[in-house]
Amino acid sequence: MSGRKGLGVKADDLIDRLEANAYIEVGRATRKRVKKRNARSLTSLRSALSGIFC
Repeated sequence: MSGRKGLGVKADDLIDRLEANAYIEVGRATRKRVKKRNARSLTSLRSALSGIFC
């Protein structure tokens, strides 16, 4: 009986893992963009309000 010894990786399992990691990374990138957009919106709002009330 001959054969390779070592770890066996099933292609379906590998694809599932890669897909899950991609979803996580997309979620992180989206949260970062939303935070930046909210910060810009808040800065714009502050500027507009200071122009109105000052």
